Amino acid sequence: MIKTTPFKHGQNAYHYRTHRSKMSELQGQKFGSLAMHLDQLHENCPSTPFEGNPRASKQRFHHDFTTVRQSVHPRCDGTLKGLSENAERFKTSHSKVMCWMLENDSSTVAVEVPVWIPANSISVPLTPQIPDSYLSGHIDALAVENQKLWIWDYKPHADQEVWAVGQLTLYAVMLSKQTGIPIELIMCGYFDSQECYTFQPRLDSLHPAESRLVPDRSNQAPKSCDEIPKEKPRAIPVPNLKDMNIRKPHVSMSDTETWTWYLFIKQNKSVERIATERQISEDTVLTHLAALIRLNMVPWDSILKHAVRDEILEAARLAGPNAGQSWKSIYENLDGRFSYGLIRCALASKG
Repeated sequence: MIKTTPFKHGQNAYHYRTHRSKMSELQGQKFGSLAMHLDQLHENCPSTPFEGNPRASKQRFHHDFTTVRQSVHPRCDGTLKGLSENAERFKTSHSKVMCWMLENDSSTVAVEVPVWIPANSISVPLTPQIPDSYLSGHIDALAVENQKLWIWDYKPHADQEVWAVGQLTLYAVMLSKQTGIPIELIMCGYFDSQECYTFQPRLDSLHPAESRLVPDRSNQAPKSCDEIPKEKPRAIPVPNLKDMNIRKPHVSMSDTETWTWYLFIKQNKSVERIATERQISEDTVLTHLAALIRLNMVPWDSILKHAVRDEILEAARLAGPNAGQSWKSIYENLDGRFSYGLIRCALASKG
């Protein structure tokens, strides 16, 4: 029923899977070319395009259209079921969720789908720019729903995603070019267990963000001892929660979020103290707590004063419908008075 082909693409291993009976139903329909392409990938997927950059997941684009946000969606339900029912079957949350959907969702036909095209065949600037290179990536899930081809991406903290729209739009362009399916027939979405965001991909809606690549300083003279900054302390690893008899109170919580939850709720420690003990930033702790607020595992008013929450939410309203795609606009509306972590907590409190 399900055919699996492992790929070693670059430094990572992928398990490309297709559902044979669902694919056979596509034959002779307007997505017949998709079924043929997916079947051929099992036998004929080159490794060269995946050996280097640019990668779709590393591109940084802003966009100028609105995504549709839904807090109730079948993909969210499927995420919860996959994380729970496949908890012992697979190691990674992506595998737990994607394999559940391939096996149980009637519309999902393939997961971990490799896509690639020559980088110079796409009309937006990519980073890094390398002659004769390929743009490449792996689509989490492909589905055919309501006469549309859907590209789905599982993002464990979907509401914090800034660059997902650009990444999925590039996936849509690559898949369209490889299968001949018009991009107008493709829809995109990204999701977690709580929220789902969908949109119609359009390449002309993407606008390059400022490059965040680390500059090449290999030709510079070494710094003197006085100029070399002290090494930042490494984050203390999360302890073995099972050995401590600490059970995750929600299947969507990661180990690091569970440890923050335990320290905050069970041991009543402050954000500052948790950050110090774990040797992570307070903003990282607040990011964990924002995820826990969304899961109703932490009350928002244990972190935020009502007046602070109201002010942040008003700044988010003034920032416009795409504020969730760019925390910077909210931050600037507030004149930098509140950290990104507090902003995330306030937005998570909306439910």
